[in-house]
Amino acid sequence: MALALAAGIAVGAFYLGGLWLTVRRVATSRQPMLLIFGSFVVRMAVVVGVMVWIARIHWQLLLAAMAGFVLVRVVVTQRTRRQGDANDTKDEAKDEDG
Repeated sequence: MALALAAGIAVGAFYLGGLWLTVRRVATSRQPMLLIFGSFVVRMAVVVGVMVWIARIHWQLLLAAMAGFVLVRVVVTQRTRRQGDANDTKDEAKDEDG
């Protein structure tokens, strides 16, 4: 069960890390739509492949892997939201000063 959870965490980190890299490169890409679509296809293929592989072993392991994936998403979302709030506060302070 712990290995399935760890696999879900790893796949979630891969998915969100790939998304982050894609978003950073879109602005400078010559073919942004191809980059977005290609990245999505690769990320989804890996996630679905791992989840199907885990599900073939046992459905309860799939639940653990999915929980790991969702856990990564929640953590990343909370951390990026906090960083965004901190940046907004800095921008507001700059606006007031000048």
